Amino acid sequence: DSDLLTVYNAYSAWRRVCKSGGASEQQFCRKNFLLQQNLTNIEELKAQLTTCLVEAKFIALEDGEKSALNKVRSWSSRRTFVEIPARYDKDSSDLVLNSVIGWSFYPKLLKREGKGWRNVANNQSVSLSPTSVNKGVGHVNWLSFYHIMQSSNKYYNAHETGAVEPLALALACGDAEFKMYSGMIIIDGNRIRFSVDDWKVMLAIKTLRQKLRQVTAQSFRDPGRQLSPQQQNWLIIWEKMVDYHENGKADGDLHGMGS
Repeated sequence: DSDLLTVYNAYSAWRRVCKSGGASEQQFCRKNFLLQQNLTNIEELKAQLTTCLVEAKFIALEDGEKSALNKVRSWSSRRTFVEIPARYDKDSSDLVLNSVIGWSFYPKLLKREGKGWRNVANNQSVSLSPTSVNKGVGHVNWLSFYHIMQSSNKYYNAHETGAVEPLALALACGDAEFKMYSGMIIIDGNRIRFSVDDWKVMLAIKTLRQKLRQVTAQSFRDPGRQLSPQQQNWLIIWEKMVDYHENGKADGDLHGMGS
């Protein structure tokens, strides 16, 4: 349910083909309707972003890893790839990745309304790009998006969309107000509203939201500092809660409402 993850899967397959040496890169791109130059540009951008993360101390590399990254940056005429150390290359579920993307793009968020979609940032009615994997999908109610373009038929189409679970929005996006008596979570002055059936669930969401804010604030304030075991546990709980909700085990606890 994500255009970005679909592109990532294609990029990962291209990397595997290039590394294997058995199949033709050109044949792979033609067969899958991919542009070789675009994939190469993604790899170059990955090298630049990795360098920025290292310089900002979000990633700590050993001497050999730094040397390998420098070679990727300097040997532009040769086919080289950025290798992320295994300790940072965590295998998270698609749901967790979509949740992080939705948090990063917020308030670029769409809510389903009838057969269409509404941009929660400005209440504008929009459609999805005809090439989106989410076009015609009926089980998704919230989508993040990267940008909106006006098509030749005057409709506004959202591009690079990805499904976002409502729990992920309640835990990470905007400034939230918790109405314990009425069972409402109100985000950014009624931009998003959720009703919660159980006050204990609401209290758990409120507590975890506060802890996540503390963890992310520390990470941005002091990137090189290791998280404490307790802070790491809060992140583990967050991942488990999001996966638990996506698997249908928490249906009925959290409901999205129109603003």
